[in-house]
Amino acid sequence: MFRFVALIALIGFCAAAPLDSEVGAETKALENEISPEGVFHYAFQTSNGIDINSAGDANEIHGLYKYISPEGQAVGLSYTADSNGYHPAGELLPTPPPVPELIIRALAYLQAHPQKEESIRRVL
Repeated sequence: MFRFVALIALIGFCAAAPLDSEVGAETKALENEISPEGVFHYAFQTSNGIDINSAGDANEIHGLYKYISPEGQAVGLSYTADSNGYHPAGELLPTPPPVPELIIRALAYLQAHPQKEESIRRVL
């Protein structure tokens, strides 16, 4: 019985132990400035390669962050946030597939041949 309890305790201890060496990452540099008008600048770096930088005011914020992926590749993303929303940019983001040629031709045809007022009234 004692061996069984010891085995269960050992399995529980191993499962609870952190597997990632980045758990103890330390902050290497930190900047944090805020003016009374609301203009700010915030930046920090960590020992595991994370680099974040953000600045702005009440109307617009722009910044970037970088990190090292588990595969060892440098990944970065820049962004702007303003009254029109959040606008990220970077290679990390997915891109839409190309528009099929048939759709492009159909849109060009519709633009070249606009619908007449009479046909619109008949439909309604």
